[in-house]
Amino acid sequence: MALDDQEKRKDLERQKLLEEIRRRAEEAELKRIEKEEQKADHITKPLLPPDPPRPVHPDPPPPTPAKPVSVSRDEQTLNDLSNRFFAAIDGRKIDKAAELLEELGPLLKDPAEVEGLRERLQKARKQQQENAKAKKRQAEQQAKELAAQERARRESNQKKIADLLQKANNFYQREKYDRGTELLDELLAIDPENDEAKDLAANISKAKELAERIQEEEARRRASEAATAVPATPLPTPSIQTPAEVWGSKEIVRPESELGLPPVSDGPAPPPKPPVVERIIERVSKVHIPLRPVLIGIGVVLVVVSAYYIITSLKQAVFPPKYSLLVLPATPQNADSSSQFLAEAVTEELISIVSTVSDLRVVAPATTFSLRTYTGDLSRAARNLGARYFLAWSVARVDDRVTFQVTLFDTSSSGPVWSKQIQNSVRELQSTTREVGRAIMSAMQVATESQEEEIFTRVSNTSPEAFDAYARGRWYLRQNDPQFINTAISSFALALDRDSLFSEADLGLASAHLTAIEREVDTVGTRVQMAWRYLTQALALGARSPESYRIRGLIAQYRLEYDRAVEELERGAAFAPSDAETQRRLAFVYTIKGRVDDALRVAAKAVADDPRNAESYTTMGLIQHLRDENLRSQGESNRNEYVDALKSFEQGMLYARDRSGYASSEYADLLEYAHRPERAAQILVDRVAQTQHYVDYYKLGRIYQTAGRPKPQWEATLQRAKALLETAVATNPLDAVAYSYLALTETRLGAFKNALEASARARQIAPGNLDVLYNTARMYALQTDRDQALEHLGKALNVRYRLSSILDMDFYNLRPDPEFQHTITR
Repeated sequence: MALDDQEKRKDLERQKLLEEIRRRAEEAELKRIEKEEQKADHITKPLLPPDPPRPVHPDPPPPTPAKPVSVSRDEQTLNDLSNRFFAAIDGRKIDKAAELLEELGPLLKDPAEVEGLRERLQKARKQQQENAKAKKRQAEQQAKELAAQERARRESNQKKIADLLQKANNFYQREKYDRGTELLDELLAIDPENDEAKDLAANISKAKELAERIQEEEARRRASEAATAVPATPLPTPSIQTPAEVWGSKEIVRPESELGLPPVSDGPAPPPKPPVVERIIERVSKVHIPLRPVLIGIGVVLVVVSAYYIITSLKQAVFPPKYSLLVLPATPQNADSSSQFLAEAVTEELISIVSTVSDLRVVAPATTFSLRTYTGDLSRAARNLGARYFLAWSVARVDDRVTFQVTLFDTSSSGPVWSKQIQNSVRELQSTTREVGRAIMSAMQVATESQEEEIFTRVSNTSPEAFDAYARGRWYLRQNDPQFINTAISSFALALDRDSLFSEADLGLASAHLTAIEREVDTVGTRVQMAWRYLTQALALGARSPESYRIRGLIAQYRLEYDRAVEELERGAAFAPSDAETQRRLAFVYTIKGRVDDALRVAAKAVADDPRNAESYTTMGLIQHLRDENLRSQGESNRNEYVDALKSFEQGMLYARDRSGYASSEYADLLEYAHRPERAAQILVDRVAQTQHYVDYYKLGRIYQTAGRPKPQWEATLQRAKALLETAVATNPLDAVAYSYLALTETRLGAFKNALEASARARQIAPGNLDVLYNTARMYALQTDRDQALEHLGKALNVRYRLSSILDMDFYNLRPDPEFQHTITR
């Protein structure tokens, strides 16, 4: 308002000054015209005689007229300069107005007028400065507004991008790939360089191809099942055992032959050996020594051994072992894949429920499912797995009804101790499974605590469609195959789509994302976030199971919060003492914390509860290997640990799906440590004949090199690995892992410069890749660059702790370094 009043006053002053100038200019113009007219009259007027003189009062002489040209030019100049001055003022050309004022000064006779014009100029200059400042402030304000608008637009785009990405991911999880692709196209139109969208689009494309392939396989399998369908066979009745076989043996892990299962190796069985006494006599008879003392000693030994076994049997008869249970896989009575998925899902759920009872030992699911096609003596198999009881059951589904035929057997009598048929709606399937578990505890007379009783009474039911999708996801997750991870995730997401309150499906999704990390199909961060999201949803719905504790521990582990991981997994082990998977995970985290003795104790329990699971033996073997290396680094030689570790790996190899791959990995490395290079080399020779892969050639060349084979032999093998690696990087220049193995191979060949270049290229392509980081550390260890090796090993451990990589042979010379021990202990 003040600025407006000031502007009005200035306009009034300017108008008054203009009026004054115009008035003066008009007066000057009138005078000029009058003088010109007088001059014209003087010229045209006729000459008259002069008047007589007036002596008294003579007329004054006429005034001398001013020069009209000079006066007119000054006035015109003044008028012109004045107009130009005020035009410059009005046009805000202050410097030009100042120049004009300098010219006007000499023409204006009145100093007051000059001073007025000068003040007017000063006011105009001040006004110009104020206007400039106002414009600057206005420009700054506009710039801020534009920046705010741009920031709001970017935030809106980011929010929209996040929303589109979330929706596309949801459609991806629900196997609605076309809709997910449409949303990603819209997202990429906004942000063409969005890496997450590109990665998700690639995953959707792969998943779509996989889904189409699965549908084709499913159609072929259904057609095959329809063509070869046979009626369901009744459950086998166990044979009656003698009283001597009532309690079995305390030994839990036994060779395949003692389980009554088909032998692993092919070929005819060897002939039976003669009795022990005959063999001893035969051997002794060939030795010329006094027989009587020897035979007396042998007799004493036999008497002592017999007495020991008699006393042990009596002790077991009087004090039976703790209650233990083998839940056999439920037999589907319907000949279709959906019934198979359902039967395995309820089997896994029942094992999870009863494993929470502290006074009961339960055989783990991996061992249970290995008996799916077993047709031998079930009582004997159960006893040899350390179980006194075993449950044989079947499940049949007709429309919306499900029927369980359940029979509990006691191996001491080989007869059923409880049998029941339970029918219910499919919607009540989970409650029915819990009812079966509670009935089993009652039949076995196992006391349950109040918190354990809550597990059996918890209500958690869902729709048939949701449980079918959930059962399918569980089946794919158990296949332990990276290509099925996304299919399992899609199945669990479909279950949640059918029932958003299905907490078990949330836990399945969390487990699937964590499994994806272990199978190295994705980065750690994204998967951990997804797992935490679904775990939180499940816990909010009241989920409480061994899996929920295990997921919490794994999330803490992958977040490098190892103390928290130990705490969560210990709570899980206390909640479900028979959950072998939790025990195995706890053993691994104990190892990370440097608690090797505790790790061995817990790993041994995992093996005892899950004796047909290759991963349990692998964990045990790695921990035993690490313990031996720790002793070696401390100067204590203990080859027995190598023997124990080798036995664990050999036992795990019996149950591995790919025995050749299993043998060529940690087992072959351990054979190098145990100074058995010939066996290790034979395994790798067989492996490269199958795969022709550069990793296997590198390992074989390393075995030849460290075993002291002739240089041409190991050099030719490493050159073969190098050729395969060069072909790999030529085919795919962005294959960072191939570059990292090329660096290792060049180092083994002595070309350190080439190795460093290849390693630098690998880290440039994928600086956070787990294999690249571990291989870089291995390369520097081989080149005896201790600091660089430890630095990159630390970076790798901060991504994910991988015990098999830490025990790699390439770190052999670095392992005794105390700093190495400090680096690998968290």
